[in-house]
Amino acid sequence: MQSKLHDFIANVTVQVVERHLADGLENIFHEKRVRDLSDEKVTELAQDDPRVRAERHRLRAEREVLENAMVICRQIGMRPD
Repeated sequence: MQSKLHDFIANVTVQVVERHLADGLENIFHEKRVRDLSDEKVTELAQDDPRVRAERHRLRAEREVLENAMVICRQIGMRPD
């Protein structure tokens, strides 16, 4: 019974998404509409949000610190003390 309920909910969800959310997506980036966009608008649409960019930069720096720490830990672990 639980499996049938899960399948039913999944099917209804897919139908709702297809009918209400995805319907008309092909017109959003229609070739002519995109071609008519200004360079500034295209750049605006393609750019990351500054907060996302800052978070990505912070995470890369954190990853680098953690990777360097891992190298040090491995070196310490390999020492014949």
